[in-house]
Amino acid sequence: HRPVQREVVFACDKPWEGNWSGLVTYIQDGDIYRMYYTGGEWRRGRASICYAESRDGVHWTRPELGLVDFKGSKKNNIILPGKGVIAFVPFIDANPDCKADQRFKAMVARTVPSKGLFGYASPDGIHWKAMRDRPLITSGKFDSQNVAFWSETEGCYVAYMRHMVGGRRSTSRATSEDFLSWS
Repeated sequence: HRPVQREVVFACDKPWEGNWSGLVTYIQDGDIYRMYYTGGEWRRGRASICYAESRDGVHWTRPELGLVDFKGSKKNNIILPGKGVIAFVPFIDANPDCKADQRFKAMVARTVPSKGLFGYASPDGIHWKAMRDRPLITSGKFDSQNVAFWSETEGCYVAYMRHMVGGRRSTSRATSEDFLSWS
């Protein structure tokens, strides 16, 4: 069916969401819709990764998570401080051998501490930890949403990321059996 424009359901208007918001990922997790988005001062490299949730995909709330300080307060929905973060793209891991504390995984494009795609994991989609202190993938441009998922058909993780070939935008593909070592 053709889409029909409706009312605005979510406005990025909180102080920590700054002058720019974007790179949104939505995940349906049972009866909860999870929204992950970048907010902050993009040009100054001060973006943060924020979280919102909804029961119907129309009415969204920003839970006060108390995880990240913003100007002296943790009353916000920031899940990851964004110094050097370009993009955060999470997914629910469908790998049947996935550990419970890594039910959610994310490819995180960073420029700090070094440039590349870092792997993050979470048991609940809110509390995230880097899976290691160095990038999983270092060859690529990484300035857009870099997508990874468990491919049931192939029996491995698959990632698609932005790349440059001959001065032109392109897409690269990589695979991994453990989400840490990529081809």
